[in-house]
Amino acid sequence: MIIEQLQTITKNFLQELTDADSGKKTSLAFLRNFVPTPFVADDEVFQVLVVGGSICRNVLMKRNGKESASDRSRRDGFTVLSHSEKEQPIFHTKEDFLAFLSLEIDKTVTHIALNFAFPLQPTVRDEKLDGVLLYGTKEHTFEGLQGNHVGQMLEEYIKEQEHRVIQVCVANDTICLLLSGLTQASWDNLACAIVGTGYNAAFFLSESEAVNLEGGGFANVPQDPTDKKIDETSTQPGMQLFEKQVSGGYLYRVFNVLLEEKGITYPEVTSTKTLDELARGRNDVGMYAQQVLEKSAQLAATQIVGIAQYLKRDLTFVMEGSLFWKGFNYKETVEKTVKELTTYKITFIHIENSSVMGAAKLIA
Repeated sequence: MIIEQLQTITKNFLQELTDADSGKKTSLAFLRNFVPTPFVADDEVFQVLVVGGSICRNVLMKRNGKESASDRSRRDGFTVLSHSEKEQPIFHTKEDFLAFLSLEIDKTVTHIALNFAFPLQPTVRDEKLDGVLLYGTKEHTFEGLQGNHVGQMLEEYIKEQEHRVIQVCVANDTICLLLSGLTQASWDNLACAIVGTGYNAAFFLSESEAVNLEGGGFANVPQDPTDKKIDETSTQPGMQLFEKQVSGGYLYRVFNVLLEEKGITYPEVTSTKTLDELARGRNDVGMYAQQVLEKSAQLAATQIVGIAQYLKRDLTFVMEGSLFWKGFNYKETVEKTVKELTTYKITFIHIENSSVMGAAKLIA
């Protein structure tokens, strides 16, 4: 894409950020999340649960006391006591979800942080961050849970089934990614983005408030004929227009349509991983694969720059997603485009176990 197009998209995105912050309806969700004050005591054991597509992560942690503060190996403030992963089923109903988690919750803990990778309307309940489930995704329908506070429902279920009281704090996975950055930098220098199978971004408005943009829904982005065909044949036409041009969940489909439009006969590609492999080749097919990845990276850069311009400061972006970190020339293209679009200094970092570390920051 030419620089003038990218400048226009960045300007459109910045305008929507400004409008959304002032309460106007835009294509960005702009979900404000209260950042709670940690309430787990020094040396207390607590639990982090990460629930998403197909894997549940279960981590027992201890908040380090003051005596551990000088220990560099514990500079994040936590000690991991145990860590396990297991496949999770499709959650068709509220009962499926609650029964599964009740078996994962350690019987000795009272405080739980839940990283919940589904769309949430953030709420504050008893000075804890909770969220109302807006709808299910990734085949999880959550019948009976939609429209309810996820943390509250889990607390009530454990009280009814096990006759004990727990405290649950819940946040979307993008907010947890943002919070993980607090182990490396201060809130006023942080933002984050997920550029993988899906796309999203978040940033801090203040020390106590973070915004989940649901940036994949940004609609004020031009569509070429290929983009329009991808949208029209998707399960949700007219929705997630930005994500359909950027994320790994769609790029291989964009590539297939592009080759068809160019009259090139080639076996159908079924994953963006394969697309990435093709981009490393030196032939016409490889050239078109490179074009698809380059456009994605350039568009991702427009939102990154838009956030920096909106906040009016240099930023460190905590990044997650194999497309960003492993895609052919992807990170380099984002960095190059960012420099072409802004004078703000933007750096990118990866935080190991960000889903766990960010969730832990909700309560400890």
